[in-house]
Amino acid sequence: MNDSRTLFAGLLFVSACQAMPAELPQRPETESLSNPQSQTRSHTTVWPLDGQQKSDIQLDLAAADYQRLPLKTAPQWLLPLPGTVPGWLILDSHGTAWTARFAAGVWQLTAADLPQYPQNITRAPGLQSTEADWLLAPQRLSTTQLERRPAAQSVDCPSPAVLENPVSDYPHGVFGEPIEARQWRWLDADQAIAAAPGGVFESYQPLLLSGCRVLLTHSLPGQGAQLHVYQSNGRLQASSAPVGTHFRWLHMLGASQFHPDLPEEIVAVETPHIDGVVRFYQQEGSQLVPAASLRGYTSHPNRTENLSMALIGRFDNSGWPGLLIPAQNRQTLVWLRRQPDGITEAASWPLNAAISSNLRLARWEAQETQAHSVLAVGTADGVLHIWHSTSP
Repeated sequence: MNDSRTLFAGLLFVSACQAMPAELPQRPETESLSNPQSQTRSHTTVWPLDGQQKSDIQLDLAAADYQRLPLKTAPQWLLPLPGTVPGWLILDSHGTAWTARFAAGVWQLTAADLPQYPQNITRAPGLQSTEADWLLAPQRLSTTQLERRPAAQSVDCPSPAVLENPVSDYPHGVFGEPIEARQWRWLDADQAIAAAPGGVFESYQPLLLSGCRVLLTHSLPGQGAQLHVYQSNGRLQASSAPVGTHFRWLHMLGASQFHPDLPEEIVAVETPHIDGVVRFYQQEGSQLVPAASLRGYTSHPNRTENLSMALIGRFDNSGWPGLLIPAQNRQTLVWLRRQPDGITEAASWPLNAAISSNLRLARWEAQETQAHSVLAVGTADGVLHIWHSTSP
């Protein structure tokens, strides 16, 4: 990479959506290739504090032990603690850090042995490059040793996929400030892949699919958002139809085979801030076609960088993944299963208050002892909700 100096900053956004009628089931009860003109590439994505939207960990929520752990304030971010003993680092919106640890069969809350963290912790840290040397900028929380990944990456792909070239031409601002990326690239590639003229990539980071394909939300004035899937060579492989209205967003979540009788599907939430529609897309030639849709859910709180409020995973005993997602009011956690004839709300868990944090699943394993699989989420009434299962 021949950049003399590159600064990567997280993209921040604000939402301004309006309702759009559509006949859908209700929940029960043009790419172009370009070479940069300058050797300086400014701005690409840095993952938010927690970028988990898909997990391979098995946790049957119906059979798991459930516990409500009262806190003094509403959790904002949850991160699993390192080691073999289950534990969470809990960050609230007031600059306080707490830990919840599992000991003697119960979860216990203590103040974290950390200095008060900056209140803008959700703002991703800068990442700078001097030739081939990559350094996290000093504002990272070195005292907590929190891992932040610079972009989507896989050992099988050429290099991390990153967004770059920030512009304010499409001032929707889904995640905070009205700044979006104009193009993406493999980090060590000379060639960048640009959005259509006048368009932007309204994503926080690229998502990687099988075969080193890249999934992005592409938005155009007057048309709103659509999904784009790019091949590893940067060519546009498939796209969905645009939402059809200015400043309408699609929150891409990922892809999986959700049922043995169905192909791999991409799942996204359309307009999650107003009347969120969960859509499962199948690829038909160069098109991503909605195969099933269900209205009444949300995956992203307005004006935040929390992209991890919905989670693709295996949360029952079927062995097949589904989608764990809040209902529209964020006060109920819902387990959606894909069936050949549509989407089924297989289970739900009332939380009595709106979800305030990311949804986080983690697993702790100790030699010659039990393994612990734990799901945690925080709510606005200052409660940490924990589902905990052990296995030999």
